Amino acid sequence: MKYILLVIQLVIFSGSVNSSTNPYDEAMKLVNVGEYRKAFDIALVSAKEGHARSQYIVGFMLAKGRGVEMNCQEGLSWLHKSSEAGYYAASYMLGVFSLLPKHPCATVDTEKAREYMEKASAQGMPKN
Repeated sequence: MKYILLVIQLVIFSGSVNSSTNPYDEAMKLVNVGEYRKAFDIALVSAKEGHARSQYIVGFMLAKGRGVEMNCQEGLSWLHKSSEAGYYAASYMLGVFSLLPKHPCATVDTEKAREYMEKASAQGMPKN
């Protein structure tokens, strides 16, 4: 069930994918077949170059411990970078982490959650 949730979250927020191969596309293909560590390594290269969607993948995987050891501080840092770069999925995920009382990366701050959700909406998050 956790695998399915991860795939759904990453696919929903992946946006439209160009047919040309790039590190983000490669990472998503690997996530979809459960090759988390390989996906992380590929996404990290692109994330360090400033690619917002790759920053989201790296942050999400670190915050959830998928393919790598869970590291909340580093994961949230990557999510913040992605959010600041304009990627709505990162803003949304930061909002989710602001509401999850039992997750180790949770900050539990409803005001921050509202701000992140509004930011995600302003950044173009689909409404359905």
